[in-house]
Amino acid sequence: MKRFVLKGNKICESSKYAIASIFFIFASSGVVQIISYYLLESGLFWIIIFTAGIAGLILFIPHGLCLLPFFTHKKKWHIVKIYIWCIMIGLSMWWGIGLIMDRSTKIYTDEGGVGYYYGSLIEKQFSGYAYVAVAVLSMMLIVMKKVANKNDETETVDNIMRTHS
Repeated sequence: MKRFVLKGNKICESSKYAIASIFFIFASSGVVQIISYYLLESGLFWIIIFTAGIAGLILFIPHGLCLLPFFTHKKKWHIVKIYIWCIMIGLSMWWGIGLIMDRSTKIYTDEGGVGYYYGSLIEKQFSGYAYVAVAVLSMMLIVMKKVANKNDETETVDNIMRTHS
């Protein structure tokens, strides 16, 4: 298991720009679908207006996961950092499952729910699966970085013990 995690961590470190790009593309496709399907249909539109757009930043939280590959396993991963990443992952998973489970393809053009047109169910579900993929891959990265950090600490302690013996 240690070898697999260390190899996976080396792959992540060498291709971190590609992983970040994939995360960005997947998160962007999900944000487009969330905005088009749910912005006018629910009270989200008014919440964003009344908070002067600040609440709209919640829509872009999954884009923060694009930064995850750039964090090295050499730094200490405190519970606060992991908690923040888990909030981002949970929000991505929640929106992804919501997009997958919602079969309605009506995209409303007004906040009253009168005018609408039909969107694509395939695009909507692809975006849902993209969100879920981003969440799952992010969890895997966190686990690999955490395990690699513990292995490095163990190896460092072993090397110190050997030099003092």
